Amino acid sequence: MGIRRWVLSFLLFLSLTTTAYARTWHVESDGSGDFTEIQDALDAASSGDSVLVGPGRYGTFRPARSVADGTPFQTIVWMTKPGIDLIGSGVGVSFIGPATLVSELDGLRTTGLYLDPPAEGTISGFTFDNVQFPVNIRYRCVLEDCAIVSNGRSFGVVLISGEDVLVRRCTFTDEDGILTGGLVHRAVIEDCTFEDVVGGGSFAVAIANGATE
Repeated sequence: MGIRRWVLSFLLFLSLTTTAYARTWHVESDGSGDFTEIQDALDAASSGDSVLVGPGRYGTFRPARSVADGTPFQTIVWMTKPGIDLIGSGVGVSFIGPATLVSELDGLRTTGLYLDPPAEGTISGFTFDNVQFPVNIRYRCVLEDCAIVSNGRSFGVVLISGEDVLVRRCTFTDEDGILTGGLVHRAVIEDCTFEDVVGGGSFAVAIANGATE
């Protein structure tokens, strides 16, 4: 077999192997899935996998430290791997956040979702609430079909850094909606709804800190 044909056969084998081993993990709060906690499923998942989350409220915090700059925080969902999709059962069905507001825990600010590089993928079908920073994004991803409640504590989504972030068909409730950081490029926000955004310095979308495009 010629070298070129061998290389093509090997690449085809790798493609088929990757496809064959892509897995769907199920998170169910009643114990009927692979895991009862979203973070446990993300820790087990590999690139190309999907994590499907059933109905219920997921509110267990874990201390973490950002891969990007070492910032410490308490989070319920920490995404750090590329190519994993996180799919909930729908707005008002799958909740990421405790039952009551927790703005700080053990001296650290709280967040529902923190996405660190090189994590990328699609996050959809959740309600985020009852934390200080519901969603923090530091890399490319798609956030869609979610509801974000800021509880009057901060912006619902903070785009800290990253390129080609897409936020679409999301509903933002209670004061500030989206804030960009200085290292954000080509962020797209489309078909979103901002409810109960009041005056006095509040914003639906704040393009700030030197963000471009």
